[in-house]
Amino acid sequence: MKTFFASVIFLSFLTTPILSQQNINKNSDGVISDLLNLSAMAQQFYIKPISMGGGGNSFLKWSIPEILDTTDNGNYTIILSDINQVLLKGVGYKEYWALITPKAIKIAQIIHEEYKK
Repeated sequence: MKTFFASVIFLSFLTTPILSQQNINKNSDGVISDLLNLSAMAQQFYIKPISMGGGGNSFLKWSIPEILDTTDNGNYTIILSDINQVLLKGVGYKEYWALITPKAIKIAQIIHEEYKK
């Protein structure tokens, strides 16, 4: 009976870190997915004429829809916006930035110095 109890405790300790890493990976995938969706919305805004509610070849007046600035995956903000590009930040368990231009989307994970140690 003691052997069984010790085995159960041992297995519990082994699976806990794995589940945590799975949650982090799932969250990271969610943040990246949200950033891709927001990026696509920004690009659609850019190409849509002003008369149809778009930016008319400008990102300047694009904003993150209020319902999407905070999701189950993370929080999203515009860091920089000008005529030709938008820089978004998405923060869940990890921080990602998305650089959006009319023809490209680039996403990168941001690693702060204090987390490298």
